[in-house]
Amino acid sequence: MRWFSRNKANPEQTFDWRSVKDWQSGRIRSNAKGIIWIALLFGIVFIGLSLPAVLAIPDEIRKGNKAILLVLMFPVAGTIAMVVFLRALLAWRKFGLTELILDPLPGSLGGDFGGRIETNIQYPPENDFKVTLNCQRKYTTGSGKERSTSTQTIWQREGVAQTRQGSNNKTELQFRFSVPDHLPATGQSGSDFHLWILQVESKLPGIDFNRSFMVPVADTGQPLRSSLDIPYVKDTAPLLEVPSNIVKISSYQDGLRFYYPWHRYLLMSVLLIIFGIAFAAFGWLAGQHGAASIIPVLFAIMGGMSTLVGLLVIGNTLTTTVTSGGITTVRKVYGIPFRKHLRTHEISKLERISGGEMNTGAKTTVYHAIRALGKNGRQIIIADALKGSRQADFFENKIRAILWPDTQDDDKR
Repeated sequence: MRWFSRNKANPEQTFDWRSVKDWQSGRIRSNAKGIIWIALLFGIVFIGLSLPAVLAIPDEIRKGNKAILLVLMFPVAGTIAMVVFLRALLAWRKFGLTELILDPLPGSLGGDFGGRIETNIQYPPENDFKVTLNCQRKYTTGSGKERSTSTQTIWQREGVAQTRQGSNNKTELQFRFSVPDHLPATGQSGSDFHLWILQVESKLPGIDFNRSFMVPVADTGQPLRSSLDIPYVKDTAPLLEVPSNIVKISSYQDGLRFYYPWHRYLLMSVLLIIFGIAFAAFGWLAGQHGAASIIPVLFAIMGGMSTLVGLLVIGNTLTTTVTSGGITTVRKVYGIPFRKHLRTHEISKLERISGGEMNTGAKTTVYHAIRALGKNGRQIIIADALKGSRQADFFENKIRAILWPDTQDDDKR
């Protein structure tokens, strides 16, 4: 039986998950304590290093140096980091050490990833506990000053943990995921590798419960199954409806019509526009204070592109009509319609794709889109702005039930 994974970025390199000491026993601690120290360090560094420049702002303004105001970004970032530090510290005092006990060990490609978490939250809890399993690719591009590291979520499954009464009347969480066999295993840290992260969260009075664990998922040869007698998380709490700000659903002939309004990406659009304007303004200020001409030009181009994308995102709607005869979409960009159609017999499959992701601390939120692939190579986006796999499941299941009512949903997607 294999207990190592092959690094797909470097096929000659293998990684034995048992080489990580914290994983050997199958009892894994969350990164909550690490977030406390990281946030504190960032807060002190940003505020401390920018303090002399902030104190010099009044004198610089009198000299006509308005560009000095840009240094205010650093104490603002430092203040945000300190807020994160305080919240993480309060959460640690409230919830203490949180330990994940894996079952099986390790998580198995083509098999199960499961486990239980013993909390110090009184049973029964006031709200559900959302569990999310992420497979991510982390890679570095460029070198020197151009070096940058990016993280891309390539698979995500979310659901609701089962709760039971543990020792001392505390709440114990149990969960079990079905893991597709085509995904990459946990790899060795480097310039291009894959990692698996489990997120657990719940809205609670005062401080919310939010924990994240880096976990081993390996190619075990023979798929391993969990001994926990519970359903897979995908089946624990399917959505029965979605927020109206995401989509409005109405009946149409023998099918359904989905209308995705212009404000479904409102926050993202506003942030892109603000970012674009700020970049363009920085370039203009740099040009006014003698910077090389290429700097304002580059900042103007980047700011303009960001603002344009924000305006395009906020200015479009999507109407998808699904009947037994096929799929029709009408996307309007500031009122200009773009229509596409595929008949049912022309559709080869539905495919879920990433529509972007947002990282806040240890939490990763993935936005999904669904597209229909035609047998002739054509493809059309039939749903977008779907937050998390549960919303994506909701729409995909409804669309499949209309197009192919006799087929079953694939649990391993």
